[in-house]
Amino acid sequence: MVINLKRRYAKHCYVQGRRYHVTPIGDLPGITTILTETNGHNFKQWRDNNPEESQRCLDRGLELHDACEFYFSDNWTRNSFVTTEEQGRLFIKLHKDILKDVQCAITEHQVYSRLGFSGSLDCLGYWNGQLTLFDWKTSTKRKTPSQVIDYLLQVSAYSYALNELDGITVDKASVVIISEELERCQLFELNGDLINTYFAEFEKRLKWFQARTAIAS
Repeated sequence: MVINLKRRYAKHCYVQGRRYHVTPIGDLPGITTILTETNGHNFKQWRDNNPEESQRCLDRGLELHDACEFYFSDNWTRNSFVTTEEQGRLFIKLHKDILKDVQCAITEHQVYSRLGFSGSLDCLGYWNGQLTLFDWKTSTKRKTPSQVIDYLLQVSAYSYALNELDGITVDKASVVIISEELERCQLFELNGDLINTYFAEFEKRLKWFQARTAIAS
């Protein structure tokens, strides 16, 4: 199957202090916004109590995403790749374990759904002969399965919206954790049946978010 997508670039706005995506069907809450507000953890409090570490983690993730996007662009050469030493180590891990074998179709592609959510998937491409939707996550330490549930809900939502908008059904939705602690990437994958199972859970969180924001307004 040849994937021929024209990239949709995401534009953002803020509604009642929340980050929304501007789409042709209206301003929709981002998937990460929905999950952050419905996961029962006070991330904002941790962020406010640890501003320097919070900013470092944010910068780390943004830099790695930029590096991955650049890697799959026509401008990539090893000599043109410039990053910090720390980010270089994380990128090398990801390249060795995953990127070098990915036949990329598109990166940073906006998806949205009439159910009322939007987001930008990190990468869609063929890996080990299977059409795979990837989400890159950086981390300070190893992640346990219980710590990546929201990440798996996130890629299930991307997969649903990609099918709704572009008619593409992925074989796998994969969350790749690139941690400072480990020498190898951690890989958490969903196949077709599990994608549907996790999306059903995401829908519950979406409805909860919609109910909360409706009450607040």
